[in-house]
Amino acid sequence: MVNQGFRIVLGVVVLGFGAWAQEPAQEVARAIRAGLAHHEKGDSAAAIQSLQQAIDLIQRQQQAGVERFLPKALPGWTAEDLERESFAGGSAGAQAAFFRVARSFTRGDGEFRMTVSLQNWPEAIVPQREMLNALKGNPMVLQAMNQGTTAKTSFIERDGWNGWKRLDREGNEVEVLLMAEAWMLQITGNTVDEKAIEALLGAVDLKGIAAAK
Repeated sequence: MVNQGFRIVLGVVVLGFGAWAQEPAQEVARAIRAGLAHHEKGDSAAAIQSLQQAIDLIQRQQQAGVERFLPKALPGWTAEDLERESFAGGSAGAQAAFFRVARSFTRGDGEFRMTVSLQNWPEAIVPQREMLNALKGNPMVLQAMNQGTTAKTSFIERDGWNGWKRLDREGNEVEVLLMAEAWMLQITGNTVDEKAIEALLGAVDLKGIAAAK
């Protein structure tokens, strides 16, 4: 007998699997079947291990699917290897899943760094979107934020994505944040190089990411 909590966890796995059914997924299917078989035998630990393996495989497929949308090079900068991280888990009352891919670029002896990161994490985007809507709804708050500080924040929109750009020329800090549905793109750096920022934004396929499932 499959209990309700296990059904919910299994549902999360199957939904993720369905979204990537066009990819070779025999290993995912085997892991799901193994998890269900272990659970029916009463071996909860083995069931969880099998389902976690299925989730890990699905997330790796998701990461591979969106990695191609990130820039591979930035003129005058050295590209580092991709960074990847993911998580999925929870209980019958709450489920959480996210994955993130990122690439950093350095210039000179590595003193200057720019990082582009893309993550799919609906729970983390909610407060960011609420903040953006609050700022857009009350321009005086943004005006007050920009007074008496070297950091200047402005709104930014690209290809259906929206967010903000924060540049601190004296503190040499950069933060660009763009959101679209469950996706969040960030560019951070320790040098205010607007040409590099625009080059990175132009090299990210925002439409391709938004269309990815």
